Amino acid sequence: MHLKHHPDHPHDDELLYACTHWTGYDAQVDGYPTSYLWTALRLGGACDRLRDRILAAFRADSDRDVLSQLLDLVDQYARNGDGDAQQAMLDRMEASGPDEFEHYPATIINRLGERGLILVALQIGKRLDLGTYNDWIDLSSSSPQWLDPNRAMAVVKGQVGAGPGVDRLLTMLEEYAGTRAQSKSEPQRSSWSRTAILQLPFIKYRDWVRSESGRPMVYLSRKWGEKAPESELRAAAEIFLKAEDEFDRKLGLFVFANAPFPFDPQPLIDLTNDEDEFIAFHALRSLRHARHPKVRAFFEKSLAAKAHLKDLFGLLLGNLLPGDVERVTKWIRDQQDDYPVGPAQHDAEITHGIAFDLLEVIEYHDIEAVEIVKWVFENTPCRNCRRRALEHLIKHELANNEILVDCRWDQCPYIRRAARKAMGDST
Repeated sequence: MHLKHHPDHPHDDELLYACTHWTGYDAQVDGYPTSYLWTALRLGGACDRLRDRILAAFRADSDRDVLSQLLDLVDQYARNGDGDAQQAMLDRMEASGPDEFEHYPATIINRLGERGLILVALQIGKRLDLGTYNDWIDLSSSSPQWLDPNRAMAVVKGQVGAGPGVDRLLTMLEEYAGTRAQSKSEPQRSSWSRTAILQLPFIKYRDWVRSESGRPMVYLSRKWGEKAPESELRAAAEIFLKAEDEFDRKLGLFVFANAPFPFDPQPLIDLTNDEDEFIAFHALRSLRHARHPKVRAFFEKSLAAKAHLKDLFGLLLGNLLPGDVERVTKWIRDQQDDYPVGPAQHDAEITHGIAFDLLEVIEYHDIEAVEIVKWVFENTPCRNCRRRALEHLIKHELANNEILVDCRWDQCPYIRRAARKAMGDST
């Protein structure tokens, strides 16, 4: 907003920092704020002024998230016909290592069309010859016109002839086209299969999962647990308690992530200190809906010791008692002095874990918890948690004008939309 109304007062240092540093939390969830940054550059009249420095940062940076963000920004220049930006993308693709290479093909194909297809095919061929190709490229963001394997074949083979890179690129395009066609033509079958699987008794579900993938399938198993009747949850718990292999152990933990454990939870509590961090994490998660005095005692002991903080507050989903909201509110206040939990002072993962769990508890029990939600809103590094906190404040008419005005110009489009809707602004 300030840039829009004061273009004669540029903030080049701040803009350049935002463009060349990753300021988000989780790129897979948050995405990259390219359109927001490009709009800020444009409103600040800085697109041309900062161009060379952005291109230089793109050529030099090695951080995965920063590099992806810079690639999107450089592509903004390239789509406006900037030859230097296009060449920078090609140079970076040429010099990239096996794990970095996957970032470039879709963008280069989109921007350069037929020439991009040819250059990507040649790069794949070169990497196959050198043994540095990791056999995976995400082409799903390519324009549909370049995902047609017949058109690609005519373009690429007509220019460079047959070769391992051409063959591999065409195979990927054919696989993508086949997967896309199948997903469009068989939605009912897929939906029916998932429904049927989730209705299986535990023994048959367990056998199906083992034969289908050999792995316990974390998200599907959580969903099975949510829908299972008590008798089947007891069957699952009995097998978990007698587990002799890693498969049954993990499957049991996944099943009870969103379902109450029907027996004495002590075996799960013991696993929270397992030397395998994966097991310890999922054991703690499987206690979230187990309402039991031992779980409550474990929560109290851990909170006093400031242990398991990243995932601890989720235990209140099944063990919230009267007065807990006030107690947690006081705990948050007290920690500001001797154990900061804001992202600027402490591990962002711990802050996010606390914020995420507290939002889950508040939404699950449908309580206001104003001060806690405001703390989440002000401290979480995750824009999705911040959006949920804002929506909670709006729902309970607790979002004041200062909060809403600030959020109208937030980097996250969903936060901007929620704030503007609350203010009666339809733009």
